[in-house]
Amino acid sequence: MSELVARLDAWLARHRPTYYAELRPGLTAEELAAFEVHLGVPLTDSLRVLYAWRDGHSSERIASFHGNRTWMTSGEVTSTKQLIDSMIDFEPGWWERSWIPFLHNGAGSYLCVDTAGTPAGSPGQLVEFWNRDPDRPVVSQSLEHWLHQFVASLERDTWAETKHGFECVARAEFGSGT
Repeated sequence: MSELVARLDAWLARHRPTYYAELRPGLTAEELAAFEVHLGVPLTDSLRVLYAWRDGHSSERIASFHGNRTWMTSGEVTSTKQLIDSMIDFEPGWWERSWIPFLHNGAGSYLCVDTAGTPAGSPGQLVEFWNRDPDRPVVSQSLEHWLHQFVASLERDTWAETKHGFECVARAEFGSGT
């Protein structure tokens, strides 16, 4: 994971310098421990590495990290998770306490790390949470696998700012753009 983050860092610094400059500094070991306590679930090793590198994107200007999704700060992750956790008495499978949102689309939908592997999945898988749709698709086996695909596609393809966000315009097959 550290090697992927280093590659992402280099790519962003070179190709998206304005976005790169707006990334927040990474969390210290103490801040990561507090983040985990506030979440109420353990961080995966991959999330720990990602948030030690950078604590999301500055909220001063909304900028897309992937597709139409922005990268949430640890504070946004914590407050979002606590809010949705408090609304869990909806229908089963709508939300799981083991999910940690880290990317959002600004309309209440999130890409989440599933720390427990629910439903009937593997711990660490990535799940899309749609606030208006009942499906909760697994989009990757892990954050590391997802990031590997993303970084490799950045290095291989042409990504561009579009009206929908930062998207791979050379190939539409990479992940979900929403």
